[in-house]
Amino acid sequence: MEVLLDRTAQLGAITAALEGAAARRGTTVVLTGPPGAGFSAVLEAAAHTARATPRWLLVRARAVQEEAGIERALLQQLVSPLVEELDRLAAAGEELAPAPRAALDTASGWAVPAPGQVPLSMAVLWGLEVVARSRPVLLAVDDVPWADPASLEVLRFLTRRLSGVSACLLLAAPGAEPALDWPDADRVLELAPLEPAAAEALLARVAPDSGPHARERVVRLAAGRPRRLVDLGRLAQASAPTATTVALHSAALPWVQRAVQELRTRPEPERRRLLLAGLLDDPAGAPLVRRAEHLLAGGARPDAPADARYVEGLTEPLAEAVPDPLLAEVAAEGVEPEERSRAHRAWVAVLEPAAATARDQGRAELAVRLAAEARRQEGLALVLAAPSAPPEHDETARRGAAAPRLRAAARELVRHDPRRAGDLLTLAAQLEDDDARRTDLLRAAEVASALGRTLLAGVLTERAGAPRTPLDEAVAARTDAVRALARGEHEAAAGQLVRALQRCADAVGQSLEPSGTDGAGQEHDGDRGPGGAAALAQDEALLTAAVLAVVARRSADSTTDSSAGRALRGAGERLPDSLAARVRRLASLLVPWRDAVPEEQLEALLEALDVLDRGPVPVLRWAADVARALGRGDLVLAVAGSRAPHLTGPAAVDLHLARYAASLDSSIARAERHIEAARGQLRHAPELAPAVAQAQAVVDVVRCYSASELEGPLPPVEPLTTETDGARWAHAQSHRLRGEVQLAAQALRPLWVAGRAPSTGALVSSIPYVMSLKASGADPAELRAVLDQVAAWAQGSGAPLARVSRLLCEALTSDDLAEQEALLTTAAAQGGPALVTGTAQLALGMLLRRARRAVAARDPLQRAAEVFEGAGMPGFARQAQRELAATAPQRPLRRVGSRELTSQEREVAHLAAQGASNAEVALSLGISSRTVAHHLQKVYAKLGITGRQQLSARLDRV
Repeated sequence: MEVLLDRTAQLGAITAALEGAAARRGTTVVLTGPPGAGFSAVLEAAAHTARATPRWLLVRARAVQEEAGIERALLQQLVSPLVEELDRLAAAGEELAPAPRAALDTASGWAVPAPGQVPLSMAVLWGLEVVARSRPVLLAVDDVPWADPASLEVLRFLTRRLSGVSACLLLAAPGAEPALDWPDADRVLELAPLEPAAAEALLARVAPDSGPHARERVVRLAAGRPRRLVDLGRLAQASAPTATTVALHSAALPWVQRAVQELRTRPEPERRRLLLAGLLDDPAGAPLVRRAEHLLAGGARPDAPADARYVEGLTEPLAEAVPDPLLAEVAAEGVEPEERSRAHRAWVAVLEPAAATARDQGRAELAVRLAAEARRQEGLALVLAAPSAPPEHDETARRGAAAPRLRAAARELVRHDPRRAGDLLTLAAQLEDDDARRTDLLRAAEVASALGRTLLAGVLTERAGAPRTPLDEAVAARTDAVRALARGEHEAAAGQLVRALQRCADAVGQSLEPSGTDGAGQEHDGDRGPGGAAALAQDEALLTAAVLAVVARRSADSTTDSSAGRALRGAGERLPDSLAARVRRLASLLVPWRDAVPEEQLEALLEALDVLDRGPVPVLRWAADVARALGRGDLVLAVAGSRAPHLTGPAAVDLHLARYAASLDSSIARAERHIEAARGQLRHAPELAPAVAQAQAVVDVVRCYSASELEGPLPPVEPLTTETDGARWAHAQSHRLRGEVQLAAQALRPLWVAGRAPSTGALVSSIPYVMSLKASGADPAELRAVLDQVAAWAQGSGAPLARVSRLLCEALTSDDLAEQEALLTTAAAQGGPALVTGTAQLALGMLLRRARRAVAARDPLQRAAEVFEGAGMPGFARQAQRELAATAPQRPLRRVGSRELTSQEREVAHLAAQGASNAEVALSLGISSRTVAHHLQKVYAKLGITGRQQLSARLDRV
């Protein structure tokens, strides 16, 4: 039943028809819809329902196209089971009319027609009525449009005569018009194409190991038709693991061969249009198709190039001429190379002016996509044409000029669609000489690796061979660094990036030398124009510098910071002035917080995000940590928002984790949506599953008010993921919910290693860390060291999160109530994201309430509750609401001797029942141990127990 997704309504209607037939209310149900919509599966489901009741007689039949000219070919399949059932009844003593019985022998092929014979339609109805008196009958007929005329006549007769017969006639008529072909049917059910979500779910079942891009193509070609989806999915999975396409023209699938035959019957202009549509293969092709429709509708201009005149006379809208994408795909595959090459060139002539128009209209992304598709069409045309041997030949010159244009288009497209950008680089490699070919293949392998296409990345790397130029070595080293990051080997990744940057600087210097030979005696091109060696090397140098700066900043290792800083400064001295200025700006990310200038840090972050937006390297999650420390998570969200629809695998997980981190301080609900999106990409990035699980743990703990609300154990702290710091915070917070302050401090202490600058994760966890250290009686020197680091962070970043963290940490460690109030009042006025402002308001309200200034405490506590509630942080909101309730000027009157627990008594009892000591309960609720003991004594008296060992069982009954 694997193709029955999204068919609940139809199956329900068929079940109702079977129930009616069993009660002598015969029904005819016609299934209609596009071929391949899952008719056979629905018929099988109906048969399964009938088999569940032993009384039913099931009669199955299928019309076959090759038998459409054989009289009564389909009828024979229907009559034979009825004849067998009639013979059984006769053997049991049933009296049967001889005339219709003889006619049925004619229909089953065992006798020849005789003069005066009962008409076949009447004979079949008679046989059906006789059998149905003893048991209900299901006649299930598949592919009815291919039935022979004589059989169709009988079926149409039956549709008008079943009202009082215990029979159900179920007809699958793909492509039929029920109102014309079956006007007397009792029920017509349309099998509409599957919705995209259902199609994806079905494909995941039948082809779980197919790659994301093969799945994308299968879903597009299937057009929501389950049978086609299943066949194409299995074909894609059985093909080479590195393949992103599957040859359809020669596929041994009946419906494909029928499409091939149908194409032969189409007129030449229609086949030409289908060919053009099939060549416009773009995952986000809707804008391209709309633009192409507009241009094709007017034909070619009189002054258009000769190639563009290939579209003359094609005035019908493209979407109407190509209702089925499969026909277009088969048309593109089956055409002769010369014709296909001409069609590719026609697209170039059509798309280039369309790109220019889009650019003039300010539609930047559409212009980039149109231009990239034009370059792809140009490259495919050149690949089809065999290159001529003489170097002066025009075709050879065109191939040499096309490759740089493909590379330039890939650089522009990578921020919008990395998959297609990688395809452009692979195509460019087919048009280039050895050195440029290796570089393009290595860059395409890097893109494939970032997208989870690991097998393809391996094949491309193998094709490229050993790096021979500095630029090849740089790209290969950066790819190794990305793989090391995925394994959590941060220092190894930083070392590879340092090496990559050095080789990039070598490549830039080499490309700026006059044309000639390099130190190894290899000839190279000194072209400095767009797409030339200099521009390419500089782009790679800038991307490598940005990745190195982000990774080194996030790793927070003083050794790594210094080596990365030296590498960035050294590269800056060797690069051209304009590029050196950008690299130096990136290097300022590595300045220690104590020496940093907030404006310079923000400029460096903007530079890094701009560069990362133009590259496929999955380190945006690391940049999100820097943005969070600078209070500018919105910048990460802006960069990530445009790329999400076109990414898969590690790059997609990285992007969604970056968006999760950027949302964490303001909207937990939004953060969790990004975690769910990241989880959906783990099929092609399983190594990142621990990072996603640890991110989810942070969200789960933020929502908890007490340890009892944690539904399960937290995932282990994996030191090799991007979310290790967050996981430590989650574990520490779960200990604090239980009042285990020493364990909370121990969970966060690994983030604060002596001699190393604290990471962003350590800094944003400074408030709970300081609280835990203070409550557990830690060494004052250790506490002071943390306060110094937080103060440096507040000075160097200037972000609200940093400033509020410093003020709250100072207040938590102060013993002067007036000083505490002044610090918390200043912190509450700072503004910033929800977690920042809410925490400050809550801390101020708690301080004022404990100072017996309940009226003054209400306003900050009310604001804190509202902020936390709006941000989707119910645990913190509940804490603020509990504090606010304690400031109420009037409490509800209780009758003397009441055994009802107050809210405070209930909170104390629940924590004590979980095993927390009086001191731990006091810390968790912000009251004294003496108050906890007083509340417990009152709880014991009200519940009629003698100690805390009986609390858990008694509270359950309460």
